[in-house]
Amino acid sequence: MKTLTVFYSLTGHTEKLARAINEAAGGDLLEIKTAKSMPRGFLKYFVAGRQVMKKEQPELAVFDKNPNDYDLVFLGTPVWAGEFVPAVRSFLVRVMLKGKKAALFCAHGGDNPGKAFSDLENELAGNEIIGKIDFKMDGITAAQEAANIESAQKWARDLAKKVSN
Repeated sequence: MKTLTVFYSLTGHTEKLARAINEAAGGDLLEIKTAKSMPRGFLKYFVAGRQVMKKEQPELAVFDKNPNDYDLVFLGTPVWAGEFVPAVRSFLVRVMLKGKKAALFCAHGGDNPGKAFSDLENELAGNEIIGKIDFKMDGITAAQEAANIESAQKWARDLAKKVSN
């Protein structure tokens, strides 16, 4: 079984989770990058919020892996304004995953991931969602972050083992 961990990360929180998940589950890692960088500072929040509200699909940088070549795809996103990020929307439109086992994870700053998971599940119709997990990553202690990383790894190991049996 071939496994791929795909993620987008603006501040590094989702990347930490993705790397931990990939280490635990094995397989390949694919970072989604936009062709244009997000602005820095406060302006990034304005631009990000606008992109989410308008359901924009920013142009993506070229990536070197074909997600359709994999059986199990872990997909990670930050949560902006209660939604998954526009770069992940662009990825899903571009790749059009079908017939995959998918596991969803997200990093957020609030108390819950909002509509991110339900909207991702709608976009991933035609795939089997085998797991979902979210982590509050903003404004937490180093110990809480370490506990989140450990939980993400256990979750990924358990899912990968379940799928390979």
